[in-house]
Amino acid sequence: EQLVVDELDIGQGKLNIGCRTHTTLKDEDYETLLVYNGILGGFPHSKLFVNVREKASLAYYAVSRLESHKGMLIMMSGIEVDSFDQAVDIMKKQLNMMRDGEISETELNQTKASLVNQLLEIKDNARTIIDFAYNGRLSGTHKTLEQVLEKLIQVTLQDVVAIAEKIEIDTIYFLRDKEGK
Repeated sequence: EQLVVDELDIGQGKLNIGCRTHTTLKDEDYETLLVYNGILGGFPHSKLFVNVREKASLAYYAVSRLESHKGMLIMMSGIEVDSFDQAVDIMKKQLNMMRDGEISETELNQTKASLVNQLLEIKDNARTIIDFAYNGRLSGTHKTLEQVLEKLIQVTLQDVVAIAEKIEIDTIYFLRDKEGK
């Protein structure tokens, strides 16, 4: 993994950890990656939010997002500059917990239910319908929303662990203030 640090006149540090997922929209296990990301940092009940923000009180926000065409997952957090090492350690620990299958039934089920609701909301808005169709066309997949929902509902804990084993940190990026060292 590589570390990149930039300095600007800012009050809050921005910590991003970029990971390669080796899974994109066109892969059979893409829906499992959606569940993985949801458990890790997609929702307020997710591991990053609970452990980095709530339990450790290190972050103003702690989330993860997917770049589905490139197979990237980015963990993002706004932290005090002095909390860098501790925040990185806790974020890496969440990846390890996912790999070790330390995921509760509640985390799995709550995430799947939240994702189903998100996907069903696609039908309510012309722009999101177009985005769904566009991303399907761009990736060469032609899954219907119903097919994605069906696959998502069938994702198991073992499936999530299998995806977790493919995730690898590529770059840790930290934007920090100019004053401290």
